Amino acid sequence: MKISARQYATSLYEAIQGKKDGEVRADMKKFVKMLAKNNDFKKAAEIIRELDKIFKKEEGILEAEVTSANPLKKEMAKTLKDYIAVLSGAKKIEMKESVDERILGGVIIKYEDKVFDGSLRSKLGDLKRNLTK
Repeated sequence: MKISARQYATSLYEAIQGKKDGEVRADMKKFVKMLAKNNDFKKAAEIIRELDKIFKKEEGILEAEVTSANPLKKEMAKTLKDYIAVLSGAKKIEMKESVDERILGGVIIKYEDKVFDGSLRSKLGDLKRNLTK
């Protein structure tokens, strides 16, 4: 039976959850031996990505991407983090910021499978479509 990277990550997370460093090291050694036995070292990078996703979900950490026309000031970045936390119910927001001058103004917020487009470019496009109807 093939074991997916997600299954490996889930079992590893459950195995090490709440344990002390020494116990985690021992479990990690067992895990690496199991990967070797199953000839699944090629899945290691994917397992790590999946484990990171599981950890963040369990800890209430949400990754979000915010795109703005100009770099965000610290005050605005904090306000957006707080807003995303309210929208998502997450305990902590890890926010990646990017700048795209083509959006003209406003922000685009992406997290999980959601996109909130509050860009000026989008609003102008909506206005143009409404006026041409």
